[in-house]
Amino acid sequence: MEDGMTDPPPLFAGLKVIDCATYIAAPTAATVLADYGAEVIKIEAPGDGDPWRHTYLRPGLPDSPHNYPWLVDNRNKRGLALDLKHAAGRAVLDRLVAQSDIFHHQSAAAGARAPARALRRLRGPPSAPDLRLRHRLRRGRPEAGKTASI
Repeated sequence: MEDGMTDPPPLFAGLKVIDCATYIAAPTAATVLADYGAEVIKIEAPGDGDPWRHTYLRPGLPDSPHNYPWLVDNRNKRGLALDLKHAAGRAVLDRLVAQSDIFHHQSAAAGARAPARALRRLRGPPSAPDLRLRHRLRRGRPEAGKTASI
């Protein structure tokens, strides 16, 4: 930059995202938002957390003491362990979602009923565009049984 000029704020500065997604593609979308300045909070179950945390131990991947896939997919995020099987954990999620701009999840993931319930309570019945999105996702992934909700 020239003298006296400052860098503009990141594109998504001030955007708050709650990320309840798992594995690769969905969390990567939230990572891109974080890369551009969004505040992203990754929600995981207590204990083992997101199953993606353990994939670096699979055969065929290079031996490493570092979990590079996890580090890459979750850079620039903050993390929080919530037990969504209990009312207290769901209440925390409800408060976080109410204060956020984006609630990112995939309801096809195992145990994702609590995030889906939190979203429905906060925004009411799905809108027409949401229903169209669900229909497109259902056609594209019939084996999933449940579809993502945005």
